Amino acid sequence: MSTIFTSPFASYWLAFVCLAIMVCIVMLAVQNKRLASRIKEQSSHILAQQKELSMVSSASVGMGQRLSELQVKLNNLSNGNQDKNAPESDVAYARALRLLDNNADETTIMANSGLSQSEIRLMQLVNRPKESV
Repeated sequence: MSTIFTSPFASYWLAFVCLAIMVCIVMLAVQNKRLASRIKEQSSHILAQQKELSMVSSASVGMGQRLSELQVKLNNLSNGNQDKNAPESDVAYARALRLLDNNADETTIMANSGLSQSEIRLMQLVNRPKESV
């Protein structure tokens, strides 16, 4: 009775199996290295996203506080508790509205009214003509 271990090709067969196992081990090592690199890349991407989310959330908290302050000011103004600078600011806003109605550009409005660019852009958004539905 002859078996594979007693045949003349047994050493070749054993060498082939060992070579196949070594190739599999090398392929697994390469795949492991690729996966480790990808995990590291994904981890750095997640950290960047967390930092961005943290910045956005802190900015939104600041914006909420600013909105609360503006709400208090609006309530004070609507109740007649105007401060000393209110007439001066009313003149600036009236002048800016007049310039907006005359289609002046932002730099002209900023120079003539003393308002900031963001205030002017907000006024443009609020006072633009309504589109027909």
